[in-house]
Amino acid sequence: MKTIETVITVLADGSVQLAPRTDLPPGQYQAVLTPQLPAGERERATEALRVAGLLVELSPEEKARAAQSTLTLDQARAILDRDSERPLSEIILELRGPKE
Repeated sequence: MKTIETVITVLADGSVQLAPRTDLPPGQYQAVLTPQLPAGERERATEALRVAGLLVELSPEEKARAAQSTLTLDQARAILDRDSERPLSEIILELRGPKE
């Protein structure tokens, strides 16, 4: 028996919604539902994004780049505070540097 983990959303009317699965042929399947209620608003938002396919895991390259980051939260706040007359998007583009 093959085990598949996926996110199932139970709607207010009691119906069940799940993300499309291209790895399963059409047909009926037996499923086991293990309820795990999100703890708070952040978890609900994360789950909604995941179900909608808008949340993805970082790639190994992205994780490596994040691990190399040396900017602290305090340093980031100091940078943004000293240049508050410009839009945040402009500051971010400047900090990113030129496109390669």
